[in-house]
Amino acid sequence: MNKNKKLWALGVGAYLISFNAHAVDASAAPTPGTGNIIQAFADQQLIKDKLSVVVEHNYFDWKSDQGGSGRQSITPLTLAYRHESFDFGLRRAYIDSVNTTPNRQGNVGAWSDTSLSAAYTFKELPWPVRVNIDYNLPNGKASLAGTQKNAIMDGSLVQQTRFGEGENIAVGVGVTHAFSEQDIFGGGLSFLKRGQFSPNADIANTELDSGDDTTATLQWQHNAQTWMAIGGLIYTQAGVTKRGGLDYYKKGDRIDTNLTGIYAFSNTQKIQANLRYSTQRPDLYVSSITGMLQQESANSNGDSTYLNLDWSKTWQEKHTLHVTADYLEINANSYDQVNDLYNAGRNKVGVGLGYDYAFTQKSRVSVAAKTYEMKDKSTPATLRDTKYTGNNVYVNFSHSF
Repeated sequence: MNKNKKLWALGVGAYLISFNAHAVDASAAPTPGTGNIIQAFADQQLIKDKLSVVVEHNYFDWKSDQGGSGRQSITPLTLAYRHESFDFGLRRAYIDSVNTTPNRQGNVGAWSDTSLSAAYTFKELPWPVRVNIDYNLPNGKASLAGTQKNAIMDGSLVQQTRFGEGENIAVGVGVTHAFSEQDIFGGGLSFLKRGQFSPNADIANTELDSGDDTTATLQWQHNAQTWMAIGGLIYTQAGVTKRGGLDYYKKGDRIDTNLTGIYAFSNTQKIQANLRYSTQRPDLYVSSITGMLQQESANSNGDSTYLNLDWSKTWQEKHTLHVTADYLEINANSYDQVNDLYNAGRNKVGVGLGYDYAFTQKSRVSVAAKTYEMKDKSTPATLRDTKYTGNNVYVNFSHSF
């Protein structure tokens, strides 16, 4: 395979990621219980024609200079079937989340919700059209009681901040068009209908109805002889979140800008850079005076910037070594009402190593390990900046029949 064709194949997965019913971070594994399974795994090239099985294990541990500590492990199982224009996927995970912070201990060991995805691509049209539907079966642990709530930890320290939600249904449509061998354009529109769930098992009549999301995406991919560039926009409009049947708040409209660059030094060595910038309008909250939703006076949704670099080297067509680095900056003064988490702004830097081994064209195993440091700005509760250190180990095995 020449460089041009190889880069074309590499870019297809990153391109398709924008047509998920939910905005998916292509730098991370799909979240158990949510999202379009097939598309989320396309970027990792784990899903092939016919039946595929992917088994993963994701482990996190962290500690802070103020005595906080915790760990979380997630073990998802994914089944996917792909044949010609039809895709189907099923995904569920077991989650073990433990907060070992003094006076805030808590743990939850439970299965996640089950995610089901189906999609069909009308390839015979001049501009291929893909329609998909995602269904979140609410059979995880959505309601927490007592110290179980302490097992909810920040999403920059662990992967899962919830262990179950409501009955969510998402439908989406996307269109692609290749203007030439070098350029592909794509656009998509999706609607996510969220179901009710009760996050607090200690208090009756506190059902939460998270606002429905409408998402629009645009993406452009340019493929050259030895390099590729992919740029995209994701616009998300959230509906009104209700608690106990009454208006609670409405998240501000969000825009995510993504840029990916891939350069192949040779057929066996490449470097990839991913940049994401996110900005969001102010939220709306119920006024204590009027009882109506009113926009907050100062925007609590800080802009965020995420940068990831990955260098990889393949030899003997079976072994691939990865060296990665990433940087996250969030300018925020925000409060997560559902998970009771507060973020006053943070910086996070991580480095890691990865290794892939291809047993055959149908089977492979991947291992990655990363360590990071993070600093959060002071809050009224901490009174000073908080420093964190943590580690993440990720393993997956995939096989296609």
